[in-house]
Amino acid sequence: MNAAIRWIAILVALSGSISSGGLAQAPLPRDLGFWSDSIGGSEVNRVPAGTLLGGLAGRVAGARVLQPSGEPGSAPSLQLRGASTLRGSRNPLLIVDGIHTHGSFADISPEDVESIEIDKGPAGASRYGFAGANGVIRVSTKRGRGLRAGTVQVRVRNEIGGSSFGRRLEETGAHRYQVVTLDNGQIDFARAGGGARIAEADGVADNPYPRSFDREGAMRRTGLFLTNHLSAEGRYGRTTFYASAENARVEGVVFALEGFRRHNFRLNADHAIGRRLTIGVHGFYGESTNGQTSQGPGSPLFHVRFVEPHVNFFEPNPDGSRYQARIPDRFANAANPLYTLANAVNTTGRERLQGGVKAEWRPAGGVVFSGSHSISRTDNNHVDGHRPGLLRPDGSALPASSTSESDQERRSNTGVTIALSHRWHELGASISLGYERQTHERDRRKSEGSPACVPEFGCGSLLQATTHSERAISTTFAAAALDLPLDTRIQGTLRRDALEESLISRRTTTYYSLGAAWRPSRTTRVHAAYGTAGLPLDVAIGPRYDPLDGLRREVRLPTSREFELGGDLSTGDARLWVGYGYSRKETKDQVDFSQYATPSGFFTALANVGTVASNTHELTVGYEVLRRPTSAWTVRLTGDRTRQRITAFTIPSDLGPPDAYQPAIFFHGRQSALGVMYGNRAMRSIGELYDDPAKEALSGPGQPYDPENFLVNEEGYVVSKALWRTPNERPIDYVACRTLRADGSCALASNIVPIGDATPDFSVGLSSELRVGGVRLTGLLDWSQGGDIYNGSRQWPMLEDRDLVTDQRRKPAAERKPAAYYGYFYNNLNGQAFFVESATWVKLREMSVDYTLSRRQLRAVGLGRLGGVTIGVAGRNLFTFSGYNGYDPETSSVTDDPFQYRTDWFSYPHFRTLTGVVQITF
Repeated sequence: MNAAIRWIAILVALSGSISSGGLAQAPLPRDLGFWSDSIGGSEVNRVPAGTLLGGLAGRVAGARVLQPSGEPGSAPSLQLRGASTLRGSRNPLLIVDGIHTHGSFADISPEDVESIEIDKGPAGASRYGFAGANGVIRVSTKRGRGLRAGTVQVRVRNEIGGSSFGRRLEETGAHRYQVVTLDNGQIDFARAGGGARIAEADGVADNPYPRSFDREGAMRRTGLFLTNHLSAEGRYGRTTFYASAENARVEGVVFALEGFRRHNFRLNADHAIGRRLTIGVHGFYGESTNGQTSQGPGSPLFHVRFVEPHVNFFEPNPDGSRYQARIPDRFANAANPLYTLANAVNTTGRERLQGGVKAEWRPAGGVVFSGSHSISRTDNNHVDGHRPGLLRPDGSALPASSTSESDQERRSNTGVTIALSHRWHELGASISLGYERQTHERDRRKSEGSPACVPEFGCGSLLQATTHSERAISTTFAAAALDLPLDTRIQGTLRRDALEESLISRRTTTYYSLGAAWRPSRTTRVHAAYGTAGLPLDVAIGPRYDPLDGLRREVRLPTSREFELGGDLSTGDARLWVGYGYSRKETKDQVDFSQYATPSGFFTALANVGTVASNTHELTVGYEVLRRPTSAWTVRLTGDRTRQRITAFTIPSDLGPPDAYQPAIFFHGRQSALGVMYGNRAMRSIGELYDDPAKEALSGPGQPYDPENFLVNEEGYVVSKALWRTPNERPIDYVACRTLRADGSCALASNIVPIGDATPDFSVGLSSELRVGGVRLTGLLDWSQGGDIYNGSRQWPMLEDRDLVTDQRRKPAAERKPAAYYGYFYNNLNGQAFFVESATWVKLREMSVDYTLSRRQLRAVGLGRLGGVTIGVAGRNLFTFSGYNGYDPETSSVTDDPFQYRTDWFSYPHFRTLTGVVQITF
């Protein structure tokens, strides 16, 4: 009988995982052939991250978490193992209580989580079919199952504190203009008749400004961080329940912005009818608003990098309004960010409603019938604009402007499963069969305000666009498991998806997996698995996907295949455990945009363009340093290393991302690594001159490229000896042969050369929990070693002499370089190795200290009715150790794949948070 119960539990876990309607959310047994990591809710709850996925950073081997922007309410990006897409999203499928959760992951309260299960690739996620190639994260929220019968537990958790900037940027305090002393003794710029400043003849920025204001400091503030979480869970007879409400606010660290507000409500309940039938319901409502700012070029975070130190942001405007808009001595891009932040409207609102019901009937031993139905609706609304009459940086008035966007998604999921199992002595077998139907509808609307008015202030709109799209998926699946002697298990899954969606040439696809596990001893396990899974079209293409822009052709959905091998080893007392895993993954039929010729000209449409392959090594080590009744200390280390490459590419090689302003430096071509950077770089040695065949041919005595005509200057760059220490001194581009002829001669030389690689060498996480009596100390270190980031936020300001490197005051007079010398590195916003920096970091992501008062201590002060009181302090992103010259080396693209396009591009700064915590249990 126990064996039958065990097999039913395994089978229910399998069938619940295969049916993404989530008929059962039990953790997968560790004896299964594929690797499924798990994290207990208590670990995530200790120092709840701002978002659920943020809590995985440093805790799971093979899970790479990036927070591209520090903006409050922005969700991190997550990559499990190697990439499955060329340019699309790498985020895994997120399933919460059986409901597919799309869009922002920032709406889920970490305090509600009971457990998290992670399938990292197709070998474990093939049961999710066309949506499983990026991996799957299954989140189970609390349901009151861990309580004794007849008990109710109420928990109140309050956390309040502040957020502050992590670091300051050094800025130049020197200029290249003439100065004069006025009659009152003050120093000012010398100006021509029209009022323009007069530049010094040498063009060297070595003069201090007449006055200096802290522009960056003016944008900073200490913002409120607040969370109130109330939950109640209980068990009465055959009924269990969990209910919670949350209020969260994160103001952030940028002047005048309201920041992120979130209100969540959740209710889960299960009821057993007799011994054979169980019915469960779950519901969730979340509402959030985000008073934010734009990021990237044209944003306040962009404009402030171009403002010179002598500009006072707090001077009034001629009309008496605050924060002067007109920027004196403006070149092109400077603007007062305070004026924009105080007057512009930029708000995103989101509502999410989810609910579902599930039932399980066990008419006989070894037989389980399951059924579920769930719905989900998400409404996103964004308003961006300003009222008429605001001032430009030149002092002229702006017309009104407004953009309003709404995006509504509706999803439903219905599934049924039958599961059978039987045991014959040492042999056991189980099989489950099921059917599932998913639907997805999406409506989008965008309107732009007229130049005379803004909808925010009661006016109409000028332009409107509306789109509607639908998709449906019908799925049949089967899963089987076989238990053999010698502690061996074999299991497999088979799933067939039928898609009802335009643009897909092959509507029906079959996915499968096969895995095996062998446990030669109680402390040892080895496992292997092979599986396939796919990617939806919108995920494969990424954020630039628009199903109704009229430029589409039918394509095949990408299919990913993964082989996984691993093992676990532990000591007999389970104080030390080690796990290792290896993954080799290949994803064919990558989807991208390609040009097609027609009689009327060329047009761009979707195409299947190639294959991406990757391999990943993972390691997990845990050790209980101390194990006593009143004290314990556990440390855990996770590590991984991933390499990924484009093995096939059927369209011409290119550089990305496809952004109108951002430097296109990331190369896509056959046999190139994902994330490799190409651009220009300055020569560092005279010998590099002759990697260019044209220069080598003219390198003889007296010829133009005679080595005697060049030297390496004080900054380590090759320059012309004749121009050295003159206003015309410039570094020289490195040029190398790119294409060889059959006879070995150079057919094509180019100054576009490799300059960096965004992929880290390896990642390591180290977590620790020490408990002594009622005191608990926890910490989490996250280390990313190697890889590069492109500091575009330095490159563009170089155009206007705003980078620190142009400040020459600390150099000997003979070694000072003119500002035009550094204009070489600006390079018209093309890729330049000068701005490629190491992305290595070590972060103290979490740290907390708390003290829990025992029942005896509470009774002593007359509070014996309380179940427990915990008081502590918590910190997030407290310290970052890095040599990076920007705000944070974790910064990345906020519009495209952040793991591949590692570019710092004027995004919201990351910040640290320190709070006090009080938790009371009744």
